[in-house]
Amino acid sequence: MDELNKVIVIHPAQINLLRKFEYVSALLEKVDDIIKTDDEITRVTDGQHVRAHLRRGHWHGFCSGKRDEPDAQKFAYCWLPQQIIGGKYS
Repeated sequence: MDELNKVIVIHPAQINLLRKFEYVSALLEKVDDIIKTDDEITRVTDGQHVRAHLRRGHWHGFCSGKRDEPDAQKFAYCWLPQQIIGGKYS
């Protein structure tokens, strides 16, 4: 019998295993694409790598007025809401 004309007998359990393998392979390819995309998005031109993260909201103090006139300066606290740092749309 020729090599090309062989009949291949596969057990149903092997078929399920092949389907699972194909599913996992496709899933791993998608995860790899996501990681590559995340690396491309968060790469900074000077060589630093900033991972995407949330900066917590906090109170921050600001001075307003001219620096050379200390008596005219005013100090105020403002609330800064949480921000996405290093994300795709930041």
